[in-house]
Amino acid sequence: MSEFYNRNRPVQTFRVGESVLLSTENLANYHAGTTKTKLGARWIGPNSIVKQVGHDYYDKQLPKGVKFHPVFHTSLLKPYIRGRYREQKTLKVRLPDNTEGELVEDIVGHKRVHGKDVYEVMWVGQRKTTWEPMKNLKYDRGLIKRFNDRKATPGGVSS
Repeated sequence: MSEFYNRNRPVQTFRVGESVLLSTENLANYHAGTTKTKLGARWIGPNSIVKQVGHDYYDKQLPKGVKFHPVFHTSLLKPYIRGRYREQKTLKVRLPDNTEGELVEDIVGHKRVHGKDVYEVMWVGQRKTTWEPMKNLKYDRGLIKRFNDRKATPGGVSS
């Protein structure tokens, strides 16, 4: 049966060190940087191939902080061609606790979810905003204070 299936199936091979994109088809939405599947990226990366594991499986280098198995089938990978894909620039900075984080441009909204404060954050270099809990913004207390001051003044304009 597999001979009939494989007859029209393209053979896809990668070399060690080659940059590839990973399909978000089977990944949780937050790996694609969104909460909605429809609005999320279809492919994430690029990342390098570390080694070939078996016939159609490759061990792929993953970004720090990602906690899933790094071996993927070739059907979930596609070659990355520099300049063809629009890259989102995220500015990473070293935080005081020696971890990497992104730069916050401004706090633009606030709501309470299950009794906890959640802030709408605009990131430097990105057009979209995300809702982040207070614990994720421990180094951005000044921006939170400025947002609260702006919200407290009539008309929302701080002086």
